[in-house]
Amino acid sequence: MPVNSFPIRYLTGKQQMLLLWLGLSLLFMLSCWSVARATLNHSLTQSLQQQLPTKLQNALYYSNDDGPIVQLIQHNINRDLVNLKVQNQLPVFNLCHGNVIELMAGVDDTAGFNQISIKWSLGKLKKQTFIAVSCQTNWPVAVIYPAGFAAALLFFYHLLPVPLSASGQRIRQSIQPHMSNLQAHYWARLLQQGNATQHLLFEHLLAAHGQDIPALSNWTMRPQVAALTSKQLDWFMLATDKFHYSKQQALDVALAPAQLSFSQTPGHIKVQGLSIKLMKTPYFYYLWYACLRHQGDGWQLNPSVNRADKTAADMLITLMRNAGGHSKALNDLLEHGLRAKILDQNRNKLKAELIALLGESLAEDYLFDTERDLKSGRYRYRLSLAAEAVTLPQQLLAQQ
Repeated sequence: MPVNSFPIRYLTGKQQMLLLWLGLSLLFMLSCWSVARATLNHSLTQSLQQQLPTKLQNALYYSNDDGPIVQLIQHNINRDLVNLKVQNQLPVFNLCHGNVIELMAGVDDTAGFNQISIKWSLGKLKKQTFIAVSCQTNWPVAVIYPAGFAAALLFFYHLLPVPLSASGQRIRQSIQPHMSNLQAHYWARLLQQGNATQHLLFEHLLAAHGQDIPALSNWTMRPQVAALTSKQLDWFMLATDKFHYSKQQALDVALAPAQLSFSQTPGHIKVQGLSIKLMKTPYFYYLWYACLRHQGDGWQLNPSVNRADKTAADMLITLMRNAGGHSKALNDLLEHGLRAKILDQNRNKLKAELIALLGESLAEDYLFDTERDLKSGRYRYRLSLAAEAVTLPQQLLAQQ
């Protein structure tokens, strides 16, 4: 999986802080170890540079580079370097010892990793002695000190008044009248980490309801709120503003799938969990289209302008009789059948009523699909929702 497939912005604030603390601890630990090692090498180099050249010059003055003498000198130096005193303000190393790698190296040679170089002269010849220095790391000190320093640094950083973004400044202005400057800055800094949806929702709820800011801020920063789409946000606003739902009830409405439910009480429906009362006669036409959706593909051809549809009228008459339909509408169906004009009027009334309650974009899923019938040239309609998303009254389901 690519590294950038899981951006850090998907981590919570605590997870980001923990990740930052681990990174800083590792960085400080490596820096501490490197500085302690460099300090140790410098100290040993200075100390040995004062003593070793004179001793080497005296020992090799007449022997030059005779093998046995060189080996004996190297052995004696190694014996003296078995226990090196570590003088360091931060005791990263417990015990160190040295080992001569090359006693009489040339001046152009380079010391290896973790080696120190002691420069000296043998007559007119310039020489170097390479000594490898090995140390035991004091791990409790090497780990705890950097980790503690990183934690302290993050703690004090968290206390600093971090500059606010443009959205953070706008949020701070909205909550400033309700609390102190320091508190307003704290909550604005928290909220600015959210997305545009969360910012809009917080400011809307604050202006509309004036709830407790800490509780409202923590609720707004929930992952479910952050994931709301534009359409779900519209459902939330509708549920709180027009239907006066609580913010949790409104969130449930926003996250719910498109669902239409007909109540046992005529005229009452639920649209995505919102309770709505419709005019009585358009309600029965809406229910009729819902029943058709359950019986097949849901398409119903509009009657001819010159001839009413008696078959379709029979189903509507049954629905109205069983559920107490309006007597005038019922008598019209009994006398004339289902006429195109009456069907269009009730469908248009229903459309206008739902749009007035929900708004055009939200009502769209609960209205009708339309297409022209090629054979008759007339239009046919069906409920846009699938049958699985439509719940009929149980007493009607038992009769269908």
